[in-house]
Formats: sequence, structure tokens, C-alpha cells
Amino acid sequence: MQWLCPGAKLAAAVVLSAVLVCGCAAGQWGRLETDTGVTQMFEDNRVPKDFRYYVCGRPNMPYAIVGLDPAYTFDLHLWQEVTPNNRDFAHRVDFIWEPRVWDRFDSGRGARILDPEGNSIGIWYSMYPNAAIQIDAQKQQVIVFCPHRAGEGNF
Repeated sequence: MQWLCPGAKLAAAVVLSAVLVCGCAAGQWGRLETDTGVTQMFEDNRVPKDFRYYVCGRPNMPYAIVGLDPAYTFDLHLWQEVTPNNRDFAHRVDFIWEPRVWDRFDSGRGARILDPEGNSIGIWYSMYPNAAIQIDAQKQQVIVFCPHRAGEGNF
């Protein structure tokens, strides 16, 4: 095969390399998938008991609550473990959306935490719809960065 442009081989190699690098890096990130059933679980104070739960923000005034499959370890930087399905947990869920406290009027929303392959590995509740979720599949470790709105920095 003859290339029409002398630099085409180099350009093709650069593009192919970029695609491979981006593809490999993208495999390390999880995502949130909004789920009204998860929202209801948090609001009813009946989240799965077999998950481990963590809050980001002040312990009784969180920005987000994460429940994670116990097969995964959780990076506790900026997060604190809490016990689910009790009065304190219900208070934390209620605090996620208090219009008199927050300058935002979005209600709390639940979501499934999905790994890079789309498998559900946990649940999420926050008034913030976005968070960066990094997953090391080999170590089965999850890092969830504090939540934020698109266009805002993390806390």
C-alpha cells in the first residue's frame, strides 16, 4: 500500500497511539447511573445491609453517601465510614437536601456506581450529580472524589 502523503504514516501512528492510551486510561474510571430505586432505598432508610457506607463532608452534614460492595476496598481520604439504616443514617440522608442550608435546590438523588465494564459495585446518594470514580480492578480498590457540579471544582 502506498501512502498519499509522506507524513501520513507518522500521523496515523500518533493517532493510533493516542487512541490506545486514552482507551487504557478510560478503563480505570467508573461512573454514576441515576436510579430512582436507589433514591427510594436511601429515603426509606433501607439500604443494602451487606454494603459498607461512607460519607464525604462533615460526619453529620455530608455532601454525599456511598455504599460499596464489601469485595472492594475504599480509599478513606476525605471519607468516613458510617453505619446504615439507623436514626443517624436517616439524618445524614435528610441533610443531603435542606434548602434552608444549601444554596442549591436540587433534591438528593440515588445512583448505582458502575465499574468500567458497567457492573454495579455500589450505590450513591447526593444532591451533586457528578463525582470522579477511580477503580483499580486488580486491587479491587475504589477512590471516589468528593462530589461536584459540572463546571465547579471539587471540595
